[in-house]
Amino acid sequence: MTKQIATDNVLLGVLMTGPKHGYEIRKFLDDSLESKWHIGSSQMYVLLKNLEQKQLVESILTIQNKKPSKKTYFITQKGRDVFLEWIGKPVMHVRDLRIELLAKLFFVDLLSLGFADGLIQNQIDILTRILENISEKEVPQTNPFEILSLRFRQITIEACLYWLKTEGLEFIEKVKRR
Repeated sequence: MTKQIATDNVLLGVLMTGPKHGYEIRKFLDDSLESKWHIGSSQMYVLLKNLEQKQLVESILTIQNKKPSKKTYFITQKGRDVFLEWIGKPVMHVRDLRIELLAKLFFVDLLSLGFADGLIQNQIDILTRILENISEKEVPQTNPFEILSLRFRQITIEACLYWLKTEGLEFIEKVKRR
């Protein structure tokens, strides 16, 4: 998934918690996801405008006395559907685990969505298949860089699988108990 599509969905996730104006969205991101997800303010407003054009969010302009006007953003039903489709799918690339999967798990917990266990299990299945494909790959023993690169991928995926099977499953149990 491209970073923009994932970022769009993070913004939709913020609005799943309720209507917010730009500053509130920015504060939510800074307070909740800053260490995992950063969206610059100008980029955020461009993305919100694009989400409006796609009819995933709507906004209402509020005129304020002696203060600048502000837009309050609301997620539409179409936006909810897009968000729920995104959040329920595992990430397809190992490089997306650190940011995108963690963002999904954050929203699964925050919004009390009941499918965290399915998301974790599907992610384990995807990584297991990727690892099997890598293990079957023939690498010429005369190319030390290819061997190094392949081993890096294998060890990274093995570590991610370990994390999902331990920390990920423990997270699910904690979410279920709430």
